[in-house]
Amino acid sequence: SKMQFLKRRRDPQKEADELLVAKTKLDTEKLVRDQVAAEKQRLQKRLAETKEAKEKADEELLAMTAQMEHFKELANTTAGHKSAVEEAAAKAEAAAVQHREQLAAEKRALAEEAEKARLEKEHVRAEMQAQKDALEGKGAGK
Repeated sequence: SKMQFLKRRRDPQKEADELLVAKTKLDTEKLVRDQVAAEKQRLQKRLAETKEAKEKADEELLAMTAQMEHFKELANTTAGHKSAVEEAAAKAEAAAVQHREQLAAEKRALAEEAEKARLEKEHVRAEMQAQKDALEGKGAGK
């Protein structure tokens, strides 16, 4: 039994084989560990890049949203100015129309006054002519 143990223990080829198997097993484990670590590192790098890209996209979206709001404000302000200008123009137009109507009314009133004055003048002249004719007629009749 002791001889068998010693005999078995002293088999150099078997020892070499077992050593090679153990070494191969260790090498394989190390290779797998290295590969897992490399893959983990690659995934972490990709995650970081994705996260950075997402943050950049979020920033760009935020900037674009802010820009859109700014343009909307500008458009509203411009629309406000435009409607204020249009309102002022409409008021000016209404005032001009009212002024024209007032001038036309004043012109009509002046024309009526002038016509009245002309008629009155004509009436007075006719009356004076009648008196003159009457006086001349009386005188001629003497």
